[in-house]
Amino acid sequence: MAKVSFAIAAVAAAGLSVAQPAFAQSDDQKLGTVHFETSCKPEAQRLFDRGMLYQHSFWYRASQQVFADVLKTDPECGIADWGIALSLLWNPHVPPPAKNLAEGAAALACRLLDRVDRLQRGIVARREGGSGST
Repeated sequence: MAKVSFAIAAVAAAGLSVAQPAFAQSDDQKLGTVHFETSCKPEAQRLFDRGMLYQHSFWYRASQQVFADVLKTDPECGIADWGIALSLLWNPHVPPPAKNLAEGAAALACRLLDRVDRLQRGIVARREGGSGST
C-alpha cells in the first residue's frame, strides 16, 4: 500500500512540476518582478524580463521558449541568445548535460558568426561605395 501511495504522489508531483510554467504565464506577478536593462525593442524587453523571471524561478524550459520569442520579436536582441544558453544550464547546483552545453555553445556561435558576417558585408559595401572608411 505504501508503494502505491508513493507512486501516486510521485506521478502527481511530476505532473505539477511540468504544468507550473503554463500556470505562470497567466499570472507572472506571483513570481515577483525582474528587470534586466537591454538595448532591445520595448516588446522584446518585456519578454526578456519574463524569460529572466522564469529562469530565476527555475523554469528553464519555459525561459528558453520566452528567450526564443524575444528573438522572434527583435532579431537584433543578441542578449536573448545568452538567455537561451543560460536556460540550457538548468540547475546551477549540478553539472549541465553535455548535450545542453553543446546546444548553448552552438546558439552563441551562430549569433557571433552572423554578426561578424553582417559587419564584413557592411565593410565591403562601404568600400565598394567608394567611401574608403571601415
